[in-house]
Amino acid sequence: MKKEIGSEFWTVEQTVEKQRLFNAFKRNKCFFLSGRTALDFLIKNIKAKKPIKKAYLPSYCCYSMIQPFLDNDIQLIFYDVLLEENKLMIKVDPNEEFDLFYSIQYFGFNDEQLNEFVKKVKPQGKLIVEDATHSLFTAKAFHTEADYAFASLRKWTGLPGGAVVWSNETLCDPASKIDPNKAYIKKREAAYRLKRRYIEGEPIEKNIFLTLFDEAEQILDKDYRGYGCGQEIKEQIEHLNIAKIKKKRQENAAFLCEKLRFCKDIELLYKAVKQDTCPLFVPIIVKKHQRDPLRAFLIQQNIYCPIHWPISSVHQLNAATEEVYQNMLSLVCDQRYDTEDMTSIVDAIIQFFERK
Repeated sequence: MKKEIGSEFWTVEQTVEKQRLFNAFKRNKCFFLSGRTALDFLIKNIKAKKPIKKAYLPSYCCYSMIQPFLDNDIQLIFYDVLLEENKLMIKVDPNEEFDLFYSIQYFGFNDEQLNEFVKKVKPQGKLIVEDATHSLFTAKAFHTEADYAFASLRKWTGLPGGAVVWSNETLCDPASKIDPNKAYIKKREAAYRLKRRYIEGEPIEKNIFLTLFDEAEQILDKDYRGYGCGQEIKEQIEHLNIAKIKKKRQENAAFLCEKLRFCKDIELLYKAVKQDTCPLFVPIIVKKHQRDPLRAFLIQQNIYCPIHWPISSVHQLNAATEEVYQNMLSLVCDQRYDTEDMTSIVDAIIQFFERK
């Protein structure tokens, strides 16, 4: 077996019995190909019932969540998400004029700031759409006041696609194209198979499956709208081993937080993992503009930690909000790994700063 940490999945944790994962939310739900497909559907569903001219989005988000609003001719304004005293601060103006408020609970750690903002704007008749991708397996996956919530499951698993939408209201036709984007799914499945063989020690050129993953993303960028996830992916979603996903992530994240809290060259964005929290990643602030050199060093150790997110042409940032993108690194803590792997991450980070 090759030893590397992070990057794309190559396996899906499954159980024999159906998990009925989303029944506890007691809301109407529909499944889609991807998170942006789900968001595009939500926007169309909302616009069919009432006019939506302006949406209020966080400055810190993925470009793929901005694009569906632009594709549906909705004007965007952004509230600031920035670093203050090594904390992620969310600054929303309740007097701002908008029709739709978009919120994210970052990395699965519940943030009371957002809860308070939602309570303020909800009585004003604003629609609340919550991106629950990061908080999907945290006890409070989304705010009870949210009119709509959605989440991508691919970020948590080795599924080639899959996202879900929830609403208290009846949802209209879930997708104009019931079958998934087959070209996209086939590319990702082929890439997963090759990566699995690579991890298992076969002489597979890494660039081959990395290119396939990249080509799949290019397909989705061009053609993401109107797709369901397909019955096969839906079955896999309903048989995810949620207990293992939660347990391993909580254990791994707690270990990273404990071991890195005294490292003076980084700051943990969240200092501890509560029992009801299930982290997507463990985000750290890397001081003195050392984020990119640290990431490059970790890659040399076969540790692949993502950046959330790349800045795109559709982002609207200022010096303060751009700082989040420049100094944050997401440490891997998922269910593929154990304490030995987390120790490798900790040791590599400490080694990098000791060399200075």
